[in-house]
This record gives sequence, C-alpha cells and structure tokens, in this order.
Amino acid sequence: MNSYIPFQSTFFYNGRWSPCVDKKLLSTMVCIKGDQKWEGQLIPEVVLVQSAETMKHDLGVEMSTDEPKLRLNTLKERYMTFNEIVSTRGATWDVHHNVIVASEEVWKKIFMGNEFSSL
Repeated sequence: MNSYIPFQSTFFYNGRWSPCVDKKLLSTMVCIKGDQKWEGQLIPEVVLVQSAETMKHDLGVEMSTDEPKLRLNTLKERYMTFNEIVSTRGATWDVHHNVIVASEEVWKKIFMGNEFSSL
C-alpha cells in the first residue's frame, strides 16, 4: 500500500471553490443564521439566495442557489469524516504539519471502514 496521501486541497479546491470562497460562504451563513434564527439543518431558500448574492457581490463569484447548499453538504461530510478518522485508535492530528498521522495498519483499517477517508 502506498502510504503517500495527497493533501485534501488537491481534490477539494477546483473551479470556483477556494479557501477564500469557503470562508466567505461559512461566515455569511453564520451571520444570516444569527440574524434570521432559523432552526434545524434545513436551510431556507431565502438564505441560499442571500448567500449566493453575497458571493457575487463580495467576491465576484456567480453561483446558483443550489451551489451553496451542495458545498455546505460537502464541507459537512468532510468534517464528519475528519472527526471519524482522528477518533480512530492509533490516528492523531499533527497540528504543526496539518496532517493525520497513523501507521499503515491503522490506515488500512480506516480505509476499509470509511468510504470518504481515501478521497
């Protein structure tokens, strides 16, 4: 098994998405949620419209109202996967190098148990 695993940014950022756009999307959602106080995980359509308009106004990035929703779902899935992986016995997060450290045996266990861990 090849133990070299590319950084997630290799797969994660392409097209219109960048760390800057993700940061703006997340901060916009936090602000809007604080103002409108919607409950639950279902994002109201008006919030998706407002977030798409903010992306265009602030960053010049045009997107449909579906794109923020899809990106938020992707970010959530990656976050959940990360948490699952670092909670695996034998896997740790190296804060200084921004990588998950585990033995080859632990990585095999992780890859077998989580379909997104190798993406």
